[in-house]
Parts: sequence; structure tokens; C-alpha cells
Amino acid sequence: MRLLIETVEGFEKTCGEELEKISETIEVEKQMKGYLLLKTDKDDVFKINYVAGTVNRVLQVLNEFELEKSEDCYEKVSFDVEEFIEKDQKFVVRVEKQGNDIPSNKLARETGQKIVDNFREAKGETLSVDLEKPDIVFRLYIFEDKAFFGFDTTKEPLNKRRYLEKEVDVPPILANCLVRYSGWDEKTKLMDPFTRNGVVAVEAARIASNTPNKGRKFGFVDSKYYSNKKYSEIANRLNSEMKVEDTGVKGCDKDVSQARIHAESAGVKVDFEEVTAMEQSLKDYHVVFDTPFLPRKSKRKLIADYISKFERKAVSEVKSLTCTSRDPSFYKELERVKKVVWNSFEAHVFQKEG
Repeated sequence: MRLLIETVEGFEKTCGEELEKISETIEVEKQMKGYLLLKTDKDDVFKINYVAGTVNRVLQVLNEFELEKSEDCYEKVSFDVEEFIEKDQKFVVRVEKQGNDIPSNKLARETGQKIVDNFREAKGETLSVDLEKPDIVFRLYIFEDKAFFGFDTTKEPLNKRRYLEKEVDVPPILANCLVRYSGWDEKTKLMDPFTRNGVVAVEAARIASNTPNKGRKFGFVDSKYYSNKKYSEIANRLNSEMKVEDTGVKGCDKDVSQARIHAESAGVKVDFEEVTAMEQSLKDYHVVFDTPFLPRKSKRKLIADYISKFERKAVSEVKSLTCTSRDPSFYKELERVKKVVWNSFEAHVFQKEG
């Protein structure tokens, strides 16, 4: 089985390293910008969706083909539709594109028609499309003139964490990638000195405690192709591997009330303290954070001056520091190592390695 994994652009290798820890049968076949192509087995679809922190979506690849015109979707999409969907279920085809001018609605229409025609030929029944609340989601990912078509085993994106009620400053999937990329070995205490909503600290605690993606109805649940009994068995085993002891993760800020709520909702232990980054001792901590950012340029100097002071403090106190910053001019002494992108969020990664 081949899977197309959606992750953070710039953190593809970090994602691949997490996946290879999840299952020894996973083999990363190819890295693309924001995506990984894997070879693995069926059970790993359950495992990745349930425990991965660096993954947003898992697509079971059914067809891979060269795309020159929209009609190619009708001609080249070919699979046993009746294995994935029942006659009374509704479906949709969603399209994601990188660098292709063919209108998405044409691609979706051609692909959807092929699915309907294949099902009618196999079962003598007609399938219905539901754009709002489909039972089954098929996706078409386009990379220039290369197309990957498949079944969306995730449905609701994993970046939409259950412990968050609304969008926050830093996307959770990026925070998870950042913590893993930092090289934290979990034996060292971790500090997020600009915790704000607590996302970096909570994601670190989820990593340390092996907390899975609970409370979700994944896309595979409604597909006859997958066994919900097998999924339950795997989920129960993964639940038993959770740790409940102290994670060694700390976060600080002037107001940590929202961060505490998020940690409690996520079911993880984080030590939050209402103290500023300049007042907090960083010694003996592995430091990971997302740098505060003010969209209005007229006020950005306030942040820049504070970050400059904090940088001098951090460089003198810590052995290992990894952070993201939407403004690369904030830092002068830390090393800028890469750029990462998640939807409209673009940031630079800075490090001081011990």
C-alpha cells in the first residue's frame, strides 16, 4: 500500500523520522514539498492517524498518473469503487494543487463522474455527491503535471487539535514538528518561554506522554475497505502505551490561563508559571518556542527590542535552543537554519545547538 502524507513544508524529514518510529514497516519512498510518499501496510493507516503529531492528512493512493488535461482524470482513475463505498453513502472529490492551471472544478467533475460510472458498472446503482457532509472523501493531489488520486483516511485534518477551540498563533502540527526537530531527548526538561496559548508546550507534553489523537471520527471509519474492529484493537494497544507521569515540560508567560485550559483539555501535564521570559531562568532547560509577532509594523519594534534582549540572555544561559520567527530580523546571534510553511503561516527556524 502507498500513502501520501501531508505535513509542514520544510519539516518533511522530521515527519518521516516520526513515521518510521511509529511502525517498522513504513518506508519513505519520496519527499515532496509539504508531502511524503510512503510504502507500508494497511494497519499503519490506523497507527499514523491515531498517534502521529507531524501529520495533517493520510491519503491512501489508488492511482498515480501524468496529468495534461482534465479528461485525464476520467481516463486514468481506475479502482474498485465498491470496495470503499456503499450505495447509500455519499461522496465528494476534493482537489489540492501545486503549480497547475487546470481548474479544480473540472478535475473534480471528471474524477467524480468516473467514480459514479465505475460503481454503476460494478453494482448497477448510482452514487450521490454531497459537497458539505460526505460519508466518503476522495482527494486528488496535483504536483505540476503529476497527479495522485486516493481515499482520504483522515477526513477532518489532524492539525485541528481537539484541545483547541479556535485557531491560535502557531499551528499545532508545526509546533509538534518544531519540538521534534529541536532534538529534545525527553530526559531533559523543556521550556517554552513565550508560551501564550501553550501550544508548543502542550505538543511537547503530548510527545513525551505518547498521547494519541483521541476523540476523532477518522475517514476510514465509514469505509467498508477498513475493519473498525482491527482499528479498535490497535487503538486500545496504543492507549495502553500512554504515560501519565510528569512530562518535564514547562511554559511561562505573563498570563498562562488559556495555556492551562489547553493542557487540561489535552490530558497532559505541563508546569505553567506566570513569569516573563526575561524573568525566567533558562539554565538546565532545552528551550523551544515560537517567537511572538505583531502584524502591525508600527508596533513590531516593541517586540524586536524585547527579543533582542532575550536573545542575549538565552545565548548566555542555554546550551540548546530552537525557535521559529515570522520576522528573521529579530535574531542576530542565533543561526537561521531553514524556512517552514504551513498554509498562510511562514516562519524561519533559528537554533543554538548544544
